[in-house]
Amino acid sequence: MTEIELSVIVPTRNGARWLGEQLDALAAQIWDGAWEIVFVDNDSDDDTPELMRSAIARMPVPARVVLAQEQRSLAYARNVGVTASKGRSVAFVDDDDVIADGWVAAMATALRTDAFVASTFEYLRLNPPGLAAARSSFQTVELGERFGVAIVSGGGSGCHRNLWDQVGGNMPWPGRYIKAI
Repeated sequence: MTEIELSVIVPTRNGARWLGEQLDALAAQIWDGAWEIVFVDNDSDDDTPELMRSAIARMPVPARVVLAQEQRSLAYARNVGVTASKGRSVAFVDDDDVIADGWVAAMATALRTDAFVASTFEYLRLNPPGLAAARSSFQTVELGERFGVAIVSGGGSGCHRNLWDQVGGNMPWPGRYIKAI
């Protein structure tokens, strides 16, 4: 049995209205290594689960849908996806983005030598002009920086599975579970 080198994790909640392009982009990926796709349904109540299940048949690699229904949280959904994955490395894509041709090959190849990698973003195609202008400098050429610390977006990043396990996975947004007093 071939070891899975990369698991692509696609978390979503009620993403049916925009998930189609990302599914098309995933179906078009070509890479000669062993990889899989793990779709994570974060308690959707629209057509998202059916859309993901119907897309599985056209994916170029093994793909499946897992449920993350205990918490409505992107961090939780990513953690569930990684737990369900079989890859030595994991990479994350968001449901409302569209990965470029060759994205899987580039991420997986980079993860052969580096423990953490991130891709750049192109904001103009998918965002209205005002929003694209507000975001257009973040991670378009290099990693972003906030308060002197390099940061990356979770979607478009990847890491070795053992690194993910060492840091304890994707932490929830701090304010989400802290009660203000």
